[in-house]
Amino acid sequence: MGKKEWDLLEEIKPALAKAHAEMLADPFHTLLPKQRLPLYDSIFYTLDRYSDEPFISIFWDCLAIVTARKILPVWESKMPRDNLAQHILRFTEDYLSGKSKSKETFVYDRRTLQKAVANSEQTGVGDRARAALKAIYSTLEPESGYLPFEKFSKRQIEAGLPDELIADIGGDTAGLAVLAYSGFAYDRDTLLTLEEGFKKQQEEIENVPRTKATILFSIPIGILKKVFLREKIEGHFHRLEQGPDNDFDPELRKEFWEWWLFEAIPKTWDLSQRIAEGTGKKDKNGMPLEF
Repeated sequence: MGKKEWDLLEEIKPALAKAHAEMLADPFHTLLPKQRLPLYDSIFYTLDRYSDEPFISIFWDCLAIVTARKILPVWESKMPRDNLAQHILRFTEDYLSGKSKSKETFVYDRRTLQKAVANSEQTGVGDRARAALKAIYSTLEPESGYLPFEKFSKRQIEAGLPDELIADIGGDTAGLAVLAYSGFAYDRDTLLTLEEGFKKQQEEIENVPRTKATILFSIPIGILKKVFLREKIEGHFHRLEQGPDNDFDPELRKEFWEWWLFEAIPKTWDLSQRIAEGTGKKDKNGMPLEF
């Protein structure tokens, strides 16, 4: 495995160009989850074709860390004395580079981390800082550069769910990071379209005969998720009426996505190769290679 045999960036160039064009065409410079999926699929297909499972995992973990590092200052600007985020990133970096044998050796156990992230909801740090901490926390999950999308069906993603609506359930690290970097956008047309779709789905569910099976299984996995998303939609409508409570900047969103597409992914490709080859975080001159 190596650049002499194949180059990921060359293989996925069309998918990168398409994602970039779609982002530029959007008035908010948003790159929806459904628009990122073809790029992820292209990366997955290429990695699966030319490499092995260990390298695939290294790549996605590296992408998550590189992405999370970008928005660490957002959290630190609100919580300058809180070193939890730095601790998480240092640990995940050490884990990937072989300095730490197991994620279970992390000084904070998973419950402690979950509690710390939950407590951030009550500190008044704001939406952007909370999104930053969630993005950083996501690096502890396996292949967090992509796999959190599995919490949703392909149909739900392709319906156009924006990152603003799925952040509390779980998205990819990039989807959380872009909210931290650029703020939360409130697109009334998107929310109206989604609301109509959920109303229709709710009517279909209510017409299903109530049996023990539908009560025990359909309600938890179907209605509850849709009710939760509807509440999120209603909450966004309320905030639209009140005005955004954050400093959303479409130019910052554009800046983030261009960095992610043309700097973060190439850096991840280079870094993951070095880790797989056993050179860790050092470049060809023996100097540290930063995430």
